[in-house]
Amino acid sequence: MLLPAELVPATQMPAYAWLDRARAEQVVARGGGDRDAADLARAQALDPDLGARLRARARLHAFLRTHDLLPTTRLEVKVVRIDPAPIFALTYDRLTPDGRWMRVRGRVVGRPHISRHGPLVVVGRTGVRVEPGLQHLLTRHFATPLLALREQLGVALEVRVERLSRTWVGPFWTPGAPLPEGAPEGIERGLVLHLSSEVVADDVHQSRHRDPWLAPPAHERVPRGQGVYRERRFAATSNVVGRLEAWSAARGCEVPVALLRPPGR
Repeated sequence: MLLPAELVPATQMPAYAWLDRARAEQVVARGGGDRDAADLARAQALDPDLGARLRARARLHAFLRTHDLLPTTRLEVKVVRIDPAPIFALTYDRLTPDGRWMRVRGRVVGRPHISRHGPLVVVGRTGVRVEPGLQHLLTRHFATPLLALREQLGVALEVRVERLSRTWVGPFWTPGAPLPEGAPEGIERGLVLHLSSEVVADDVHQSRHRDPWLAPPAHERVPRGQGVYRERRFAATSNVVGRLEAWSAARGCEVPVALLRPPGR
C-alpha cells in the first residue's frame, strides 16, 4: 500500500537506511576482529582525525557484537485474562517503508471457554501461541484506516476489539531537505519531529480530532459504544516552536510542542 505523499519524511537518510547500515556494520563486526591497540595508536599518531574515527568504529563494533538491533517488524501477544472469556493484549511494531516507526496496540476479548481465536491459541492458563498469519495480516495492513483495521482484526481473530491504537514516530523535517506542500511557512529553518496517534476504544467516550496536519476522515462510522481520538505532537528546535504553535492554533488544534535541545545543553 502506498502512503500519502505528504507523509513521506523529508530526511536526507531515512530511518531504514540507517538501520540497513547498522546491520551491515554488525555483519562486519561479528565476522572478524577489530584493529589492535597498536594499529589504533599508529593511526592516531599519523592522522588524529583518522585515529578518532577508527577508535569510534572499534567501539561501535564492540557494541554490535553483544547487542541485537531492532527488527523491522515485531509482534508480541500476551494473555491478560482467561476467565470468563480470554482477553489478549497485542503489540505490533514496524519500521515502515517511508522511514517512520509505527506501533499498533490492541486489546481484544474472545469467546468464553474457547481456546482458539483465529491465529491465537490459548496454551494452559497464561500462554498463547500466535500463528504467523497474524503478523502477515498486520504487515499488509499497517497503514489501513484505523476503523477498517479494527474490523479486519475482529474478523480474523474471531474476537471483539475493545481498544485499538496506532502511533507513528515521524516524519522528521530537517533544514535543507524538501518539505511537503502545506508545511508551515518558515519551518525549513529548524528541526521538526512528528508524533501522531489515533485510538478507537470503549473508554473513549467522545470522539475528537486534534491533528493540525491531517484532516479527519470523511464519512467515518464510529462503532456503537466507542469513540475515536486523534492527535499530533511535535518536537522542534527553538527557532520554529512559535511558528508551529501559531500554525496549529490557526487550524483549531493547540497541540504540544516539545523543545529539541542540542546535546550537552
